[in-house]
Amino acid sequence: MIHANSLTVTHKKASSHHDQTGYVFKSEKGKFIFGLLTGYGELNVGDVLKHDTGDAWTTPDGSELDFGKDLLETTEAEALRRLEKC
Repeated sequence: MIHANSLTVTHKKASSHHDQTGYVFKSEKGKFIFGLLTGYGELNVGDVLKHDTGDAWTTPDGSELDFGKDLLETTEAEALRRLEKC
């Protein structure tokens, strides 16, 4: 579980696997998070996801995303490495 109230998209890359996009986020606490999204529209660098309760995150357009356990808190270097490999 990611302990954060907001995540800002810092990097993104279309994955070579299926219909996925890889993202690197930075929390308001300065932590870096890597995540893959499948079948969701598009998040852009600079977009902020807000988190209130449960697993859902609210996007800038008001949609809710549930990453489940697909977010990984890590170092910036590791998050960027995973993004490059996705």
